[in-house]
Amino acid sequence: MSSTNASAATNEPAESTKSKTSLRYVSYGSEKESPCLPAIRQLISQDLSEPYSIYVYRYFLYQWGELCFMALDDQDILVGVIVCKLEPHRGGPMRGYIAMLATRKEHRGQGIATKLVKMAIDKMIVEEADEVVLETEVDNMPSLRIYENLGFIRTKRLHRYYLNGNTAFRLILYLKPGVPSIPTFPPDYGPPEGVEHGNGLMDEDLIARQTAQLQLENAQHERFDVTGRKAEVIRSSETVMKAHLANTTCSSNSMMAKENGDPRSSKGVVLLGANRISSSIAHALAHSGYDVHIVTQSKEPSSPTPHTTYHYSDLSSASLRPLLESLNPNLLISTTSGGNFDLQTSIIDIAISAGVLRFIPAEFSHDTSNPEICERLPPHKERKRVIDHLRSLASEGKIEWCGVATGVLLDHGLLSGDLGFELKWQSATIHGDGAQKFPASSVDWIGQAVVAAVERWEEVRNQYIYLNGLVTSGNEVVRTLEKATGQTWEIGRVDVEDTLREAEQRIKRGFPDAGMFLVGRSVLYDAEVDAVGAFSKGEGKTKLGLKGESLEMLVEGVVHQYQHHGKADSGCG
Repeated sequence: MSSTNASAATNEPAESTKSKTSLRYVSYGSEKESPCLPAIRQLISQDLSEPYSIYVYRYFLYQWGELCFMALDDQDILVGVIVCKLEPHRGGPMRGYIAMLATRKEHRGQGIATKLVKMAIDKMIVEEADEVVLETEVDNMPSLRIYENLGFIRTKRLHRYYLNGNTAFRLILYLKPGVPSIPTFPPDYGPPEGVEHGNGLMDEDLIARQTAQLQLENAQHERFDVTGRKAEVIRSSETVMKAHLANTTCSSNSMMAKENGDPRSSKGVVLLGANRISSSIAHALAHSGYDVHIVTQSKEPSSPTPHTTYHYSDLSSASLRPLLESLNPNLLISTTSGGNFDLQTSIIDIAISAGVLRFIPAEFSHDTSNPEICERLPPHKERKRVIDHLRSLASEGKIEWCGVATGVLLDHGLLSGDLGFELKWQSATIHGDGAQKFPASSVDWIGQAVVAAVERWEEVRNQYIYLNGLVTSGNEVVRTLEKATGQTWEIGRVDVEDTLREAEQRIKRGFPDAGMFLVGRSVLYDAEVDAVGAFSKGEGKTKLGLKGESLEMLVEGVVHQYQHHGKADSGCG
């Protein structure tokens, strides 16, 4: 992200000839925002290759304040700062990220930057980080020396990475053995044109170079290479990669042999995907007496529960078709990779060939018939193509379908902070005036909505229906949160246009996940998009006899869950 590493870029000799000021190092906290945030912005902006809005600083400091460390002199003047974050990287390793690092020019050469980086890494290790990543300009040799002296290695050269046209190196520090071989999964939208965007499996030449370059020691001082193999049995990178790929694919037959229950129940439903939405749907269906067969791409077997069994499939025709033929379900529901048109149409074709008569596609979100939403969110454009494909197949009598739009997942968005509401700090970022209405649902509501559609299939057959739990606005959510928490919330307001500009800059810098995260949030607050559109009529709920959800009860449940279980995993990334 940041070339602010240049702010700390300087030789840091072990014994500096400069006079050292007495310093103290402290971590950032919400109580320090008023005196510290302006100082942090001022210090970092001195050597930036690109400007950051206050929104960027709050993004990091509100969520990962414990990973921001500051160096203060004896007059409490800020002389150095590091800003970081820590979150799962695309379903794989827990990745720490050093976003900003800066020291005042007159204090450079005293080891301040190195001390701050070490403090951040130590905290990330405590928080179970697997790796730490950053970017810095290729000609910033002092900064490169700081990081490489701490064990970072160069993994990628990012051409014209910064807005000023400068090129960057991406550096990485592995904190545990075997981290590079952990697979990650790409998002269900493609990278913007001209942006390099890997799929998570590292190139063989990179593994070979790092195997020779990097050796790790575990607590027993046994030496490992980056694949996690002991040094005395290290194999070539080619063999390692082949073994890894072989381990990620296995025959579905052995998994199917372990399944229990009657797979040919007249009320059998196959559910593709293992996520919070599929869990809600599975629970609701099982509670209504359906035999649910959850198909996952995980090789780890899960214990069956009443009316629910688990199966493995890589979703290829060779794997999924015989599984569907053996289970013979009345209905197939997809909750995985809805924005991947090729995968969804492949699943549909396999279902038809296996004799499945009914299909519910992976929707459960915004209205994909809204052209403005499809234009801003590429995955929804692909979902629209899936719906059009289903309409065509239904007209030929090949399959019946029902698309279910539910709006944004409000409870998860509040718990994770993805929607801009921070329960920890009682603060909210509202885009626009906050009065724009948007459709929303809880995770549990989606399960209820799907059961209602399945139970009254003839009334929704071959239709796209709107089954949101409620309609609300940013201002209403804040008022309800204030009532539930008994606290007055701090409100920050950002223009929708500014949000979209920030999203565009993130995408240009090579962070499509972070950019699309903001674009997705803008959809809720932009009157021109009119996300509430067809939801506002409530015809789908009326047809199925659904009353909807209470915002007050949903928010009270979120606050209770946060107080007892903490923050949910973020969707971003």
